[in-house]
Amino acid sequence: SYFSRPVYADGLIVCANDDGSLAAFSAQTLECVWKTPALEAPSVGGRYQSNSTMTLANGCVYAEFVAGVSYSGTASAGAMTCVDLATGEVRWTKLTSKSGDSTGEGYYWAGACASGTDLVIGDEGGRVNLVDGTTGEVKSSVSIGDNPIRATIVSAGVQDGKQVFLAIGRHPATLYKIVRDGDSLAIESSCAFGNESTSTPAVAGGKAYVGGNDASYNGQFTVIDLASMTVEKTVDMGARANVQASPVVSVQGDDTYVYFTCNKNPGSLYRYSQSTGEVAEVYTPSGSEANYCTASVVADAAGNLDGVLVGLGRGGGGIGDVELVEQLAEQLAVLGKVDGLGL
Repeated sequence: SYFSRPVYADGLIVCANDDGSLAAFSAQTLECVWKTPALEAPSVGGRYQSNSTMTLANGCVYAEFVAGVSYSGTASAGAMTCVDLATGEVRWTKLTSKSGDSTGEGYYWAGACASGTDLVIGDEGGRVNLVDGTTGEVKSSVSIGDNPIRATIVSAGVQDGKQVFLAIGRHPATLYKIVRDGDSLAIESSCAFGNESTSTPAVAGGKAYVGGNDASYNGQFTVIDLASMTVEKTVDMGARANVQASPVVSVQGDDTYVYFTCNKNPGSLYRYSQSTGEVAEVYTPSGSEANYCTASVVADAAGNLDGVLVGLGRGGGGIGDVELVEQLAEQLAVLGKVDGLGL
């Protein structure tokens, strides 16, 4: 897998591979339970990359792929596939490729949000699509212009009886509020907040917390008020400290804390306080664990923050390796384990 994090459900750990296949492993034994066939190579050339966020819905796992990718341009092809979680049967696969006036195709760091039995997902062409979860057909589509969407669509609750979703346009970094009315999508409002962003927003208390960078490529952490769709706070994280991953939010008493990482060495963990508007560096990895970081922080049931999948085995605390696999499978983080931060 190039970049896609595994997902866990019903005792299975599902991984996406760069040939367009999916594989499921038992969380008990780590044995492969099923594996789907590889996808045919894209018609425009190149090979698929699995760097998007998978979605669990309708008893299935939905995965997206991209090909012909470029950091400065847009990708040329992609695929979205639906696989039965229990059996590994491929329910459907939809392929796309650049043609005509298409500005980009495929799913680069994108991910879908479930909406009933359907899914809402953004793509390289700047489209937000409402996809039928059963057939893969597009029910509705809205465009944010020639601005690729390289983040997962997230739900922002219900407004006037209609579902609300948030999408991030990469460049310029812009948050879009999108409303579903029946089987139609519509852009209600937007808020520009930076130069570039591939960060999936976290939502809590009527705020969206999201990362990115400014025109000088300084990293920035931004708080957006969803009622007014205006920037409430921007924190400069320093030179080349792009905040690319999704934050995790913890609401404690009268305050809200937001934990996030920056894609710079040594890949520290930061905490933002909603009450003070300040950011503190709460953990800095060292040695072999210090590195650039595009990983999202994950909180386990005990309130520990995880970002690096540590070695599995029997420890002095008496926890068995199978039990540890199951616990870590539910977290599936990728950066450095931090305990006792009061989540």
